[in-house]
Amino acid sequence: MTNSQPVTIIALKGELVMDIKAVVVVGCLLAFPLYGFGGEILSGSEIKQTFSGKTVDWENPGGSKSGKSYFSEDGTITVVKNGEKDPFQKAFKRGVVNQRTGGWSISGDNLCFSWKGCLAIEADGNGGYYELQGGSKRKLHYKNIAHGNTLQ
Repeated sequence: MTNSQPVTIIALKGELVMDIKAVVVVGCLLAFPLYGFGGEILSGSEIKQTFSGKTVDWENPGGSKSGKSYFSEDGTITVVKNGEKDPFQKAFKRGVVNQRTGGWSISGDNLCFSWKGCLAIEADGNGGYYELQGGSKRKLHYKNIAHGNTLQ
């Protein structure tokens, strides 16, 4: 009987070690969504296919600013901001209008705007996309992509 006791203790230690490993693995898997692991970075041709000729809803990460943008196939973009006026242009700052028109283009694997430069685009895994500043900081979340100009 004494021979079976050490075997039982070793078996219990083995089960305990396996339980701890399982808890660590499950904990790591659950932590991934909390840290917002990003999706695929779009190529230039994927960006063009995704946005050209389409209207998208957008909001900043905190949700305090939102609106819609129409990416015309000719390279113009019309941005309509919900609620407060758009801060990117003096007319917007004075509260004259809540709409702006500018240019958009593709440079390499980046979406470029005439007023704020070029940004990478990351798929969010749910049919939406993030603008990435500096390769990792999420600036805007694009979602609800519709064909054509639905700004009217």
